[in-house]
Amino acid sequence: MPIPCENIHEKNAWSNDVTIAGIDEAGRGPLCGPVVVAGVILPKNTAPDFLVDSKKTTDKQRSNAFEWITQNCIYTFVTISPEQIDRVNIYQATMEGMRQTYQQLTQLCKIMGTKPIEHLVIDAMPLKIEQQNLIITPIIRGESASSSIAAASIVAKVIRDRMMHDYQTMFPYFSFAKHKGYGTAQHQKEIKACGQSIIHRKSFILKNR
Repeated sequence: MPIPCENIHEKNAWSNDVTIAGIDEAGRGPLCGPVVVAGVILPKNTAPDFLVDSKKTTDKQRSNAFEWITQNCIYTFVTISPEQIDRVNIYQATMEGMRQTYQQLTQLCKIMGTKPIEHLVIDAMPLKIEQQNLIITPIIRGESASSSIAAASIVAKVIRDRMMHDYQTMFPYFSFAKHKGYGTAQHQKEIKACGQSIIHRKSFILKNR
């Protein structure tokens, strides 16, 4: 298991009774399927050692962490379709997904009667949201520094992987359950043999020709 996150921002927020949330995404790089953006608010003073970068965990570890997050945290997610990615580009689509995720977390805080989010930590991307009293901190390799971001990365990856597994049954000629839509040699062969499916990102296919 990777080294647990230092959680500098979380510890500072919790000691000052500030609500902190983490946002991360999964699926920016694949040739097909959605981008999934997730947001998580951890219980105060709670950061289990298993909340680490989702890319450094096994399927079972992610699944177990996902179950803990969904049972103990305030969380939400947004899916960004291939059509939207093609329309506005992957960077802008991801940014919009992060804004929507923040908005949904804000609504959940109101519904659950918790304090509004005052600090948002994000993996690398310089997100801008016009909201009074909101601090946004982009962190390079944030999944390794922040349990909030790590939790969001786990939620996003587990949900996207499950979606791609479901797509396998809809498009049996593609090995989506295996390569998750990334541009592996196997996936490239499948595209050449079968053409594009309706979940492929046309803008990405053009760049990879």
